[in-house]
Amino acid sequence: MREEKPLKIIPLVLSILGLATVLTFFFNTLSFPEEPQALEPIANLSSLESEGRFFTPVEPLPYICLVFWKKISFLSDRLSFISLSSFFYSALLHLFLVLLRKKEWKRNHFLLPALAAFIPYSFLFPYSHLSNIICLVFVLLLFLSFRMEKIRDLFIFPTLTILCFLSSLETFFIGFSFFVCFNSVRASINQAQKTSVFFKKRNVPLLFFIAYFTIFCLALLFIHYFDFFGIDSLQILYQSTLQSLKHLGIPFLILGIGHILLRTEKELNTITASVLTVVLVGICMYFTYLGRSKPEFSPWIEEGSNLHNSLLKTPKNEIPRIIIPEELRIALQVRNQIFLPYVLDRNWSDSDLIYIQGLGKDSIERISKNFGSKKSTLPGVLSLSEENTILPYRLIKSIEGDSSLEYESSLTRKSLGRWSFIPPEVRFQIWLQSLFGY
Repeated sequence: MREEKPLKIIPLVLSILGLATVLTFFFNTLSFPEEPQALEPIANLSSLESEGRFFTPVEPLPYICLVFWKKISFLSDRLSFISLSSFFYSALLHLFLVLLRKKEWKRNHFLLPALAAFIPYSFLFPYSHLSNIICLVFVLLLFLSFRMEKIRDLFIFPTLTILCFLSSLETFFIGFSFFVCFNSVRASINQAQKTSVFFKKRNVPLLFFIAYFTIFCLALLFIHYFDFFGIDSLQILYQSTLQSLKHLGIPFLILGIGHILLRTEKELNTITASVLTVVLVGICMYFTYLGRSKPEFSPWIEEGSNLHNSLLKTPKNEIPRIIIPEELRIALQVRNQIFLPYVLDRNWSDSDLIYIQGLGKDSIERISKNFGSKKSTLPGVLSLSEENTILPYRLIKSIEGDSSLEYESSLTRKSLGRWSFIPPEVRFQIWLQSLFGY
């Protein structure tokens, strides 16, 4: 049996670029997602170019890459984001398959990432979680490059670790921990199998694993105690990890099963199997297009439009501070080209306009009867939808002092409590942005 050749770099790179190109053209034919997570990179890109600062508190590396890519590619904001997301998603799928098979790929190995990329359930995930995808690419590069045998490895490992850290804190925390634990356990097992006649060697990898696992548990306690990612931080971390596993698990499972079948079944390396794989890719593309051919309704777009109409009546230099959800700020920036900066100082003033969730029209009528007249609306009150309203802080103080408005007062207290708390992650992200001069 002849020995298999090592994987060639040039065909791999061409395959990554080829799939990224197909993904870009295909996604560009679909209606762009209205989800705030998909619009956030475009909002940050627009803000970095027009205002010279980030629009939201995020890890800086993915968006700096996006700005750089737009400048050298001369593409529009939307197409720059789509093409960069496609490239990193293609790289992620190819690198995962490289992790499974480092020997020379056959023809059908190059078709497996395409089949995994167009799965309808997972197709949109990389376009709404660009930071997570970029971080996972660097984690896979850590798996593939970790040797510690040459001097250059001492530079590659910390460089990739820093790039992971600057891409996504949540994904770094889970992905890097998995990398450390996996390699520690593997090295520990290998060392345990090496017997020594004269003395018993200390299992250093096992000790390292125990030490890192202890640090990991202490970090979880720190995250929970200080609500690092927000209120119920562990739940946020769990939901983020579960979402990534749900959407990326299917493509990775397809790559894993495909790798095993191509290794064990010779019939699957034929031209007939290649044709069937291409047909399967086409079927996946058809159902993905069928599910995304019509734009989806987003309530944030409607609320953003209502707020935009209200702000048009106010001169720009007279617009007060407005505290609204990130999703609504993003919708205003992308759809209405209105830049509302992130408010880090939460010491309220009477003129501040604050988003109150759950305050509907009936509540507004009761408030108007208590503090206004039936013929006129209260100044500063902006009704965005059937359930959400923006109120000035001076009116909120009056509502909380009125015993007849107990229900409305509970809603304002709840909203103020949520807006008053700024997670430590946000301040840390802003500090990271300042390191890059933003």
